[in-house]
Amino acid sequence: MQSTEGGSIKNNAINPELYHGFELSECRVFPQKGTIERQGRNYHLAPKAMETLLFLVANQHQTCSAEEILEFVWGDKEHHRGVLTHAISEIRHALDDHKECPQYIQTHAGVGYRLIAAKAELATNVAFPSFWNNPPSSVAQHSNGQQKWHLSFSLLKSSRLFSVSIAFAISTWAIIQILEVLFPIFNVPNWGLQIAVLILIIGFPLVLLFTWLRELKNKKILLQQDNSPQRKKFFFRQLAVDFTIIGLMSIGIGFLAIHLFDSIDTSERQIASTSSVIPLEQPAAIPINDNAIVLFPFKLSTQNELPAYFINTYQSEMANSIAHFTSFDVVSQRITNELLEQFSSTQIIKKMGARYIIDGSINEIPLSQKLSTTESSSISSAMVRVQLILTDTKNYKVLWTKTINQPKNSLLDLQQQMQNQVVEQLISMRGSKVAQVNTINTKSADAYEFYIQGQNVMAEATNMEDFELAEKLFIKSLSLDRDFTLASSALCNTYLEKYEYSKAVNDFETAKTVCNNSLNIDMFKPEPLTALGNLYRISGDDVIANSYFEQALEQKPNYLAAITGKALNYVENNQTELGEQYFKKAIALDPGHWKGYQNYGDFLFGVGRYKEAIDQYQWVIYLDKNNAETLNRIGAAYYLNEDFSNAINFWEESIELETSARAHSNLGTAYYFNGQFNEAEIQYLQAVALVPDDATIWSNLGDSQKQLNLTERAFESFEHALTLLQKQLEVNPTNTKLLTLQAKLESEIGACTSAINYFNQLFDIDIDDPYIYYRLGVGALNCEKYELAHSFFERSIDKGYSLPLLNQDPQYIKLKHKIN
Repeated sequence: MQSTEGGSIKNNAINPELYHGFELSECRVFPQKGTIERQGRNYHLAPKAMETLLFLVANQHQTCSAEEILEFVWGDKEHHRGVLTHAISEIRHALDDHKECPQYIQTHAGVGYRLIAAKAELATNVAFPSFWNNPPSSVAQHSNGQQKWHLSFSLLKSSRLFSVSIAFAISTWAIIQILEVLFPIFNVPNWGLQIAVLILIIGFPLVLLFTWLRELKNKKILLQQDNSPQRKKFFFRQLAVDFTIIGLMSIGIGFLAIHLFDSIDTSERQIASTSSVIPLEQPAAIPINDNAIVLFPFKLSTQNELPAYFINTYQSEMANSIAHFTSFDVVSQRITNELLEQFSSTQIIKKMGARYIIDGSINEIPLSQKLSTTESSSISSAMVRVQLILTDTKNYKVLWTKTINQPKNSLLDLQQQMQNQVVEQLISMRGSKVAQVNTINTKSADAYEFYIQGQNVMAEATNMEDFELAEKLFIKSLSLDRDFTLASSALCNTYLEKYEYSKAVNDFETAKTVCNNSLNIDMFKPEPLTALGNLYRISGDDVIANSYFEQALEQKPNYLAAITGKALNYVENNQTELGEQYFKKAIALDPGHWKGYQNYGDFLFGVGRYKEAIDQYQWVIYLDKNNAETLNRIGAAYYLNEDFSNAINFWEESIELETSARAHSNLGTAYYFNGQFNEAEIQYLQAVALVPDDATIWSNLGDSQKQLNLTERAFESFEHALTLLQKQLEVNPTNTKLLTLQAKLESEIGACTSAINYFNQLFDIDIDDPYIYYRLGVGALNCEKYELAHSFFERSIDKGYSLPLLNQDPQYIKLKHKIN
């Protein structure tokens, strides 16, 4: 049977001969087996994909619309187009075809698909044709010059030569982006970046040539297997194309390299001409900042047996005291210690431009050794001697030294003395005095060690196991000293992070008790003030939260936890510009720690700036390459930025590193938008098993079950999500995201009166989060308020939600049918 549409005649019946097999260019198709044989390997095709291919073959060289294919293969021309897209993608994979440069199936955007490959009867004399061992006629059928070029370009694109070129280009771009951020931090001049770019550019043709030579060797081996004239002609034409492209690239890179050489030479001459004091043979020095201090790790004795907590914390605690009690700026400890692995201390000073250096030594003194002629030799404990040194880098003059001797069993007192002595000396240089510094506030070394271990865990925490381990360590610390403010504040923050991760309300209630206890112990420390700020931020009392953050910053102006808390507080109250300023400030204060970049990336993601969010998340991976949670976030950002292939790759890598509820939930969403609702339900079920108190995941589970027509199960999931959500609203009854989800869930269970009332309240409010408007659109659609739903979906798109993704949403498709 045939049909006529738009002047073309379509075959709606498949010639039975096709089911016995046929050839398409270099491939052999076996419909009855459901396989395609290419280069000696078999590739399986799903039945629907094979039927799609047969329909295209039956209508060779004619453009078949999506509706025609859907009606023939799936029996419904209104069927979801995602299944057809998936089938075409599966066929292309088996044929090694490329959408951008097709040899087999050509896409006509907005129209349909057309088979352009040559079809032939199945050859009986060739068992396993390979790329080089095709019947010569299949190549000869490309009769015009345009097709020859088309074939050569396609072969180049599928070769290792092309993939290596793309990989090298992407890697080069990523390295340049990283250098552009790092070099200014270290005050590297512009020509330093130009030299780095020049090295990368010169390396490109070398890598390309090496790859091409290896591929050429393999092709020569294959040519020896089939030495026919046609194959020789094909081989040399491919050789000419590859050689021409490599030559053109080399010429272009040569001109670019000459330009960079000239630019670097000009930059160096400009530096030399503007430097009247420094001799020309020396590089120009970084301007010295009279307020900056570099704190180097102290030299430790070779017989060091000091406890780990002391070795791991003396440097960071001293830096905290300097920043807290003085007006000096301390160069990031992470950056300093990382640079020490590559550069000398003198080179680091030049890179940092710091005016002062604090360093020293720590030595253990055996019990039998006398400290001095004036000290008694009858000592009850081994001693530790610390020498502190303050140096002016302008002339490398030692301004001050101090030696401290302390029994080894009183290391907390020693650490406190070290901080006191350094802070007092720095403040005296400013012409004033300071009271005794007291940042440790515990006399129990064991309590302090458990606290430090917990802080180290929380500094890198990304999952529930980390939070629970830190919780145990802080509780151990408090069991040894219940008045230890730092441990109490840290335990409060741990419970708050557990709540934000798991949405378990009992964690928030525990945090309230612990936070208030820490403030009762010492209300004048930045740590408990910040913990209380975060507590009130999460509960929605933004004014009180901000006042606590302000008090903490008065005590400690550059306290990162307070700055981050203030940024989150602004964002949660839709003051995004102020929030972004504080996120950037946090990164500037500690550019060596990944959490600042992740927090900023989360902010950018939340306001629909997905490309910028990816850049920040990439910094996290650069600093912490096995961060599974950030890999999951990158996948989500790629997905909403319409790069679905990269999204899946990052999610799979995240789950491979660490099973995560969020990663499973994101994969479920990907399946949902692709129309694979069974697979979506499976992923959501795995997610709720890991985090059973998250109302959002339960809502997503209900959505997938609704699309599967599992009405009762969907209703139960929505009801359970609503129950969990109402508990979270007891924590923060003004949270817009939670209230929006509540309205959406009410619409799912038929409580539309309450839902519509909330929709109307939000209609004239401007919110930066695109997902809020998406939920409102779904809720209005459920309540049959189609114009209102359309308005909310439009706002979601304006705020950054992906239109192609929305067009795959079965609920949005339903709306389009209603309003059309």
